[in-house]
Amino acid sequence: MTDSTSETSLPEDSFGQLDITYDQTPWYRRRWFLCVTMLFFIPLTLILVLSGEVYLKRQGVVYKMQLSQKIRVVIACLVLLCVGLFRVIGPGY
Repeated sequence: MTDSTSETSLPEDSFGQLDITYDQTPWYRRRWFLCVTMLFFIPLTLILVLSGEVYLKRQGVVYKMQLSQKIRVVIACLVLLCVGLFRVIGPGY
């Protein structure tokens, strides 16, 4: 075994760790609110993601959503919007 295997490191993911508490983040910029808006009103999700930071808490640590993750959320929202539009204005079956 090498010394590097005994060290604990965070897995690489799409979030950046912050030195603030979760209570200091705006409630409308938290991950749970983003998920709710994505279910009920996708345009608000796009506005929130594109206009500022989105925060989440995992094991007591606050993280900030990075650009690559924001791009994935925007693409998912745009796909869902397109599917919804095609269902409304598409040919009737």
